[in-house]
Amino acid sequence: MLKLGDDVTLYNRDCREILPLQCNVVIIDPPYPDFNNDHGKKWDYVEIENLTLPEVRQFIFWPALREFPLGYTAVHIWHKPNGQSNEHYERIFERYGNKVCRVYRIPIINYQTLPEWTPHPTQKPLRLLKQIIAQYTQPGDIVLDCFMGSGTTGVAAVKLGRKFIGIEIDAGYFEIANRRISEALAQSPLFRLTPGSSGRGLGESEAEQFDLLAAPLNPVS
Repeated sequence: MLKLGDDVTLYNRDCREILPLQCNVVIIDPPYPDFNNDHGKKWDYVEIENLTLPEVRQFIFWPALREFPLGYTAVHIWHKPNGQSNEHYERIFERYGNKVCRVYRIPIINYQTLPEWTPHPTQKPLRLLKQIIAQYTQPGDIVLDCFMGSGTTGVAAVKLGRKFIGIEIDAGYFEIANRRISEALAQSPLFRLTPGSSGRGLGESEAEQFDLLAAPLNPVS
């Protein structure tokens, strides 16, 4: 276990050995059952239905062809305008939440377009994670990512004044995450986001001000 100040705890462990942990929201991008192995690594598929995740609001990225194995309350769409022809959209399943669905139109990460790129094959854009965290949590809440990868969820959390627990089994990615989150903690915030009038993170006018509002969809039945 590695503590970064009072608000960040990181584990270089298999999440199945230490879950559940107390938190306010879970945001994860687990290894997919049909993800290809063209990146020089053999990915250990984790059956998320067997994880002991806390029963709090959860956001689970799931581009897999296999049917999502858990119950859910909403399906959000990440629209990737610069994605390949067969990868323009990715589903984000929300659990223990409400039935309002959203579309997040944000370009994918790649080394040619964004300076935040790291050598992780499924890295998510910082802006995308900041949107989700800002909309569905409040300052001081604890965000858990038990498939932390290169640490983008943790960077987004600390930049928005949230606490963070991250778990990553790969030692190389763990070190990248540790460095990125440490750098984010060291940066003095230019402003602090405050809870919006809705009581769930930012109000709509505040979210628009900071470019953090995704387009809502009709609820999925």
